[in-house]
This record gives sequence, C-alpha cells and structure tokens, in this order.
Amino acid sequence: MASVFELAKLSEMTYDSTKVVYRDWYKKLHYGPLSGLGFYAEYYFNHKKRDVVLAIRGTDLGGEEADRSDILSDVQIMLGHSPSQLESAKQAYAEIKRLANREFFGKYNFYLTGHSLGGGLATILSARHGGKPTVTFNAPSVMRSFIGGYLFNNIGSYHLARLNAENILHIRASGDMVSWLNGRHIGKVEDIYVNHWGDSKMLGASRHLAQHSIKNIVDTLSSSYVHLKELGWKSLA
Repeated sequence: MASVFELAKLSEMTYDSTKVVYRDWYKKLHYGPLSGLGFYAEYYFNHKKRDVVLAIRGTDLGGEEADRSDILSDVQIMLGHSPSQLESAKQAYAEIKRLANREFFGKYNFYLTGHSLGGGLATILSARHGGKPTVTFNAPSVMRSFIGGYLFNNIGSYHLARLNAENILHIRASGDMVSWLNGRHIGKVEDIYVNHWGDSKMLGASRHLAQHSIKNIVDTLSSSYVHLKELGWKSLA
C-alpha cells in the first residue's frame, strides 16, 4: 500500500508529463491536455502493491500566465462554489476505475492525491464517493464547495454529516497560505515544518511560494520515517 511520501512524489510528477516511472510506480495514462491548460490528472499503477492512484495536478503557474481554467476553479473554491473542473475530475475518476477493474480484476487499493487545487478536487471526489483514501498537499479547504455542489445546501450538509472522512488526510506546510484559508477541512490535517533556508528568514511572496511548493514538501517528507511507512488504507474506487 502507498505511503504519504509516495503520494507526494506522484503529485509532484503531474507537473512534469515527461516523467512516467518512479520506483515500482508507472504512469498508465493521463487525462487532459499535456499543454497544462485546464484539468490534468495522471493514473499511476503499482503492480507489486496492487495500488492505483489518481493524481491531480494543481494550478499551473508555468508559461507567460497562469491557466485561466485553474484560476477560475481556485476562485470558485474560495467563494464556496463547486469548481468548474470538477466535471472533468469525475470523468477521470470513472475512467481510472474502469482501467483498474480491468487490470487488477477488482482487487486493488485505490488512492486519490493532489497538490494545491488538485488536492481540493481530490477531496471533493473522495467525499462524493463516501470518503475514499485521499492524501492532499497544501490543498485549500473545500468543505463549502462540497456542500454547495448540491442543489440545496441542506442536502450537502446532510451528505457531509454522513461522510466517513477517517481516511482523508491533508498535509500542509506550517507557513502555507492556500491551505490555511477558507475554513475547516474535510478529514484530518497534519502540519509539517518545511524549511529550505537554514536560519535565514525569507519575507513576502518568496517565502509563501517556497512553503507552497510540492517539491519542498517532497524533500521534507523524504526524511520522515512516519511518512515513508505504508498507510494501510484499503478501498476500491
């Protein structure tokens, strides 16, 4: 079964479509344009562990400007609305479920993961399916978006109250702004200390970007024994 570190590594790999293999993990397929515009996710399989992971990429800040589709979904989450990229996320979920059932004959362990916006989308997908095993990294709270995704808020609140969020974990850097804003998270939250500056102090945007970086989170988790251990969560998609 997957570890928190492995899921962080797979989340990081979604930002570089040229990377297709990590140890016993390999990228089966991807969903969305390789250009980085719009929703993008990768399907990772591990035959040795019989693990299947849907890893969703976060806001793409590469190129001359950030992807407008990502920014729109970010704003929708901040306002408590259902993000427009959720429909694509649902399609990716359905596709990886079909692939996993065909490849592993219905016997596998399924995980959702993602960084930033990708983690927010992963959380909504998990909650929509009863609380599938999910680990996110510096993801925004999507509790209001989950509730707001139903026709009436009282219906969303009803489903939230019935949700088993025991296997939903949010890893966030102690100085990250994105994961601290927007209220309470669905599931458990674990704060980690990410320091890549020694005793020097960075100020302003540079510090916040360094805290939000998935690469810096991966580096921090790589030396943490507890995050290298397998989670032990079992569930089909």
